[in-house]
Amino acid sequence: MNRQNLYTGFYDAVKESYVKYLLSGDRSEKKLKPLHAWVGNTIKMFIPDLYDVYFLNGKEVQTEGEYYTKIIDVAVVKKEVEVIKKRIGAKSIFYIPKIEMAVSIKFITSNFKQNANNYFENLLGECANLRARGIKFGHFVVFRDKIPYFERSKKIKHWEILEDHDINKYIKLFQEKEKFPHTPNFIGVEIINISPIVEEFHNKKPEFTEEEIRKVGGITIQNGIDNTKLSEEVKKFILDNFNLQQFFTNIKEIL
Repeated sequence: MNRQNLYTGFYDAVKESYVKYLLSGDRSEKKLKPLHAWVGNTIKMFIPDLYDVYFLNGKEVQTEGEYYTKIIDVAVVKKEVEVIKKRIGAKSIFYIPKIEMAVSIKFITSNFKQNANNYFENLLGECANLRARGIKFGHFVVFRDKIPYFERSKKIKHWEILEDHDINKYIKLFQEKEKFPHTPNFIGVEIINISPIVEEFHNKKPEFTEEEIRKVGGITIQNGIDNTKLSEEVKKFILDNFNLQQFFTNIKEIL
C-alpha cells in the first residue's frame, strides 16, 4: 500500500472514531472500534496469509500473559491455533491462549497531561506481561495537536499542546528496545489535526447529539505535527521512526 492510500484510510478511521467519541463520550468503547478495525485490517495486508488478525470487531480478544490474563486490542495469531469463544459476565470474547503478536492502540481525546504518566506506566506493565511470555508487542498512539482539558463542569478549561517531554519517554523506550527485554518491539505515533473542533464550538465535553455535530459542519482530519510545541529534532524523530508506513513495515519484518 502506498503512503497516500495508507494515510487516507487512517484519517478516515480517525474521523469515524472521533465522531463515535462525540456521540458516546470518552468512556465508551465505541470510539475504539473504527480505529482498531482499520489497524487490524491493515495489518492483514502486510503479513503472510498463514496468520489471522483479531480485534475489537464484536468480541474482545483475551490471551495469557506471563503474569496475568490480558485483553488485547489487536492480536496476530497463527491460523492453526484454536480460538475459544468464552463469556466473562455479560461479555462474549475470543480466548486465544497463544498469540504471536499484540498491538495496543491509544487515541488521546482529552485531559492528557494529568494522565500521561499513568498511560505510560500502563504501557510498560502491558509490555512486560506480554513480552515475558514471548509475545511480540507494539504500541500505537494517536495524539490530537490541540487536546481539550475539561473541568468537572464539563466546560473546556484550557488546551493542551504537545511538548518534547510528552514524547521523549516514547523515544527513549524505542531506543532501548535492544537493551531491555520488556520494551515494545515497535512504536507508532501520529499527531492529527481535527477541524472544526466540535467540543470547542459547543464549549463542552461529549456526549453530543447528531444534530449538534452537524451544526458545526464537515469534519476533516489531517497531519497536525506542525501545530505542536515539539522541537524540530523530536518532530524529525517521529516522522522518521514512528510513521504509519514504518509501523506496519515493522510488523511484517518482526513477525
